[in-house]
Amino acid sequence: MKRYFSIAGILLAAFAANAQQGTITYTKTVKFEIQLPPEMQAQAANFPKEQKSEFELLFNADKTLFRPLVQNSGDMTIDNGDGMVIKMIAPGANDLGYCDLGANKRLDKRELGVKEYVVEDTLEKANWKLTGESKVILGHNCKKATTHKTQKSIIMDDAGGKMEQKVITDTLDVTAWYAEDMHTQASPEYAGNLPGTVLELHIGDMFYTATKVDAKCDVKAIAPPKGKKITKEQFRKEQDAFFKKMEEQNQQGPPPGHGPKGN
Repeated sequence: MKRYFSIAGILLAAFAANAQQGTITYTKTVKFEIQLPPEMQAQAANFPKEQKSEFELLFNADKTLFRPLVQNSGDMTIDNGDGMVIKMIAPGANDLGYCDLGANKRLDKRELGVKEYVVEDTLEKANWKLTGESKVILGHNCKKATTHKTQKSIIMDDAGGKMEQKVITDTLDVTAWYAEDMHTQASPEYAGNLPGTVLELHIGDMFYTATKVDAKCDVKAIAPPKGKKITKEQFRKEQDAFFKKMEEQNQQGPPPGHGPKGN
């Protein structure tokens, strides 16, 4: 009796057998929602609705490294042509995250303005609900899990006819799709949380979507970021000071020579 085998099935089986290490490429999409005053509605088309960047996740049996594929500026400047210039900052465009699953530890290189910090913390845990729903992503059978997350966000607000950035605290819906046949608990975020490797992750208006899964991995590159370490609480204080400074700068208005144009 002749037997026929699918090449794709053989390759997928080979990856599953070697799923203790690999490289996953993700597209990270951050969606924006900017509320404009009535007199600026005509300029709405000039404002971006989202920002995309590419990352890769390197992993072995007990360690992971999440890093940008290219250096991203993370900033967008919008000029409406009438003298109003708005600078939008999308934090995290160049963040690098290293996780040691066995030691329950993570080190994150974080950018804040022109400064870089290495934040040391334990792995973030969440109260996941395993829904039982499933779908196939890049040939891998994935299961769905959901939870919630609280974090600070920056919004644009029209305060008395003047656009300002404000910091608010949001409770975000989180959805993860993890591959059951990839047994390492790797993920762009929430590493070590789920019984498989996360190929899609939605956190509020931020989306990580895997576009490629490769069994090859530069294992030597999976190393903690270098720099002076600070705690998560210390970094939070640095964030608060940074956001406060931004608000003060917005209240001062544009520098000389950048006011509204005359007729």
